Amino acid sequence: MLDDPTIKVGSPIVVHASAPDRILIAILQALPRDRALARRIRRRPDRDLLLCAPLIVRGDLAENFLVRHGKGFYERFLDAYWRRRRLTSAASPRRA
Repeated sequence: MLDDPTIKVGSPIVVHASAPDRILIAILQALPRDRALARRIRRRPDRDLLLCAPLIVRGDLAENFLVRHGKGFYERFLDAYWRRRRLTSAASPRRA
């Protein structure tokens, strides 16, 4: 078993990934590049954009009972979340 070249120290490990795994790996590898692009083109900080405002939902989706009530629940959740974030970030000292 020690003569098997695939288990020698220093030999390359071959991983066979399924299609969804390869997609995830590609996304994760592209993430730093995508984040750098977002930083370069950003004009306003995220906190200015991530406000709690009513979500816009297509009319045909808004007719569904679960979508309507789910949207209301999600909007209330976001409202509470951002209110709490503003309070905790205002209370914490700024980083230099």
